[in-house]
Amino acid sequence: YLGRKISTNTLTPLGVKQTTAKEFRSSWSRRPFQYSGAINLDIAFVVIDILGDLVGVNSPGSRREGCEAMNRKVRMIDPTCGSGSFLGVALKVWGKEHDVDLDLVGVDSNPKCALGTARNLKRMFLRDNIPQVKDGKEIWELILTPSAKATIFTGDSTSLIPLLGEEKFDCGVANLPWNRNTFEFRGQDNDHDERSTNNKILEAVTSILKPGASLVVISGERKGEDSHFDTRQCLIGIGFDIIGQVSVPPAGFFLPKSEKKNMNGGREKGMSDEVAVKSSDCVITVASVPFPKN
Repeated sequence: YLGRKISTNTLTPLGVKQTTAKEFRSSWSRRPFQYSGAINLDIAFVVIDILGDLVGVNSPGSRREGCEAMNRKVRMIDPTCGSGSFLGVALKVWGKEHDVDLDLVGVDSNPKCALGTARNLKRMFLRDNIPQVKDGKEIWELILTPSAKATIFTGDSTSLIPLLGEEKFDCGVANLPWNRNTFEFRGQDNDHDERSTNNKILEAVTSILKPGASLVVISGERKGEDSHFDTRQCLIGIGFDIIGQVSVPPAGFFLPKSEKKNMNGGREKGMSDEVAVKSSDCVITVASVPFPKN
């Protein structure tokens, strides 16, 4: 299923109109806040398309077998929103193309990223927006349409209930810290531990997801290195059910059986499939929160 989602059309994933993807890329490339740790936009489209299947937003013909019926109201959390790529794609594809009632929430511990996300979404979807401060926390509320809104918080991604409250989410997506760019903002934590931080982020997300909710996690994994964070094992340890996992190159984003690109965007002649999936791969892990056992 994941291979089909990604390899069928890496530039325009299933369920996303070609004109929609092209227009969004053009506009998003001119966003005011550019973040070096931002996710590859092709991956963002695929991830939102996968979540659209799992929460019942996409049309029945494109959904994974066993997915629930059509859902016209979705609440999604991105606890590491960065520059807002996942939120922006969800708003464009789900809100504009599928006419879904959306309540999207983004959180980032870096104030520059939270503000940057709000600025980016404002440029893409709004004409006017006034930053608000509630209970001493910086919050940006963007009312996009009568049925779609995004709320961006500056706060601790490892402790979400105190920040967001008890209301649960239908799905989530997290681009975990996995390269040096994402560690730019560390606050006072001089003993930063990637493994423990990522584990805490996923535990925090679990606490605000509904039973049966879907979560897509983006991470970087280096096989054979015990010191590197293992997303799959972490999710299993927390209690998630793993739906699937797939690796894709973080730049170029071409899979086996197609022409591949190197990190600079040029073609890599003679590169084998094994080499293409390198130690620095972007790993997409799809999981779900199990329902309580009777």
